[in-house]
Amino acid sequence: MIRGRAFDALIAVLLVFVIIDVGVANWLLTPPLTRVYVVQPSERIADVAATFRIHPQVIVDENGLRPGTPLQAGQVLRIPMAPLGPFLDWRLQLTGLTATLLGGVLALRLCAANGVRTRTSRGYGIAVPLVVALVHYAMVQANATSLLEAITPAFVLGSAVDGFAWSCLVPLLSRALAAQEA
Repeated sequence: MIRGRAFDALIAVLLVFVIIDVGVANWLLTPPLTRVYVVQPSERIADVAATFRIHPQVIVDENGLRPGTPLQAGQVLRIPMAPLGPFLDWRLQLTGLTATLLGGVLALRLCAANGVRTRTSRGYGIAVPLVVALVHYAMVQANATSLLEAITPAFVLGSAVDGFAWSCLVPLLSRALAAQEA
């Protein structure tokens, strides 16, 4: 019979593996990440490529253009993004990670106040649920099919709610499964 920290660690590792497995499966099954871009007056393919930090040939191939074809103002181009493109916007990621951590900390404080988490496993009982919440956040970002143009209240609230939910899940599952064994 597994008790205490070893049991919490087992639950946390299983949750992390489930999150990673689902995330990798989604990442492999989602189409490539693309962004729609409207050409501005006097822009060339090289200008657009420089804006998105990609090779001009990638834009030519993605849009079926001929090399040297001039772009027209208002023309719509599909711009392929890196598979982990959402991770490249550090301002967005810092906001999302902060919201996830705040949601997780709130969840752990509520769990502690209601006796769901023991106070003796303080560092361990805090670290494991927060790591699970952060792994989930990373998998959601890796599977994003579009990039946010701006940080929205819905994104911040969604990150906080996910952090709250995943941080509650680990201690609740641990306690429920330990109660069944007793």
